[in-house]
Amino acid sequence: MVRQVLLLIKPSGVGLEDRLLNMVSKYGRPTQRKAWKHAPMERISALYAEHYGEWYYKPNCDLFRNKPIVTYVLEDIADNPNFVRDVRSVIGSKNPAEAEPGTFRRLIWDEVYKGDPSMGDARVLKTSNQAVDNGAHCSDSGENGLIEEEVIYGNIQAADVARRIGGADPRVVNELVKLSNSRNYIVHGVKDYSLLRLVARDGVAPLSPEGGNASYWSAGWRIFFPIDGSPFFRYAHANSNDRRNHYRMLAAVTSYDLLASKGIVTGQFNPEEEISINNQVPSELISLVNIDLHGKNKSLWKGDKTAVVKAAEKVLLEQLYLVMREFRAGERYDIVRDF
Repeated sequence: MVRQVLLLIKPSGVGLEDRLLNMVSKYGRPTQRKAWKHAPMERISALYAEHYGEWYYKPNCDLFRNKPIVTYVLEDIADNPNFVRDVRSVIGSKNPAEAEPGTFRRLIWDEVYKGDPSMGDARVLKTSNQAVDNGAHCSDSGENGLIEEEVIYGNIQAADVARRIGGADPRVVNELVKLSNSRNYIVHGVKDYSLLRLVARDGVAPLSPEGGNASYWSAGWRIFFPIDGSPFFRYAHANSNDRRNHYRMLAAVTSYDLLASKGIVTGQFNPEEEISINNQVPSELISLVNIDLHGKNKSLWKGDKTAVVKAAEKVLLEQLYLVMREFRAGERYDIVRDF
């Protein structure tokens, strides 16, 4: 279990940094301190991206513009299963005006806003479409702590992919992309589950499963982007779910260099472009990944299946990473799990 959080000290709390660190010191060890004279707005926008579309998204981001912040990664020091809960309890309620005594946000209310509702009470500020600077941000789970660490210190794209999947490790996303780019691995999403046996036997042909004169493959970040046209988030979601309470994903992986050596592709490998292949890619040259989640918890399979989809994507991400680490042409990986 991941036990770390991103701790971001907002502009109103920068002058009270030492006080906050003293409050959380019994739970965690602060690492990766970085002081920003001006908050990096691209990263701030990405940090709060899940709230995009809400009325408070822009006002909240604007609180950081041209102002200083300090960031840390806070790591559990006591193997505490309640680490995240305990740290967030020290931070206090979101609205400084309602924060509990002894918390950091109560300190913000008392010492920064001096109890002035027009400055520090979220309920009052909301009436004029303003957000409140409540002194600090803290991740709400260890998994989100990893993602938010990536947002602030690492690659925003990797964090975006991990967040869309839900609970995925952005480090795995980064490593998968690096492997694809450095070893010229390409990925194809097989969008029709009824073609599993055909693809396993014959490979990926221009007319199957695409129905056109080419099959389409992606490498690097194009495995995930654009979201609505990527092999990972769109085409690998096999749409022939012929049995109830099953969710399936299918993807093929191969080496561009291997295909080039067989005369199947020509030209320079370019991970920035979609790769169209007009020849058959035989099964002995691909690794085929078949994900099949079975609905053991039937309540999750009624109506909105978002949790099921995200679970399948997480399994596919991990398996694609393993396949690229030790690519074996001609292998088939059937991952069947209850969910």
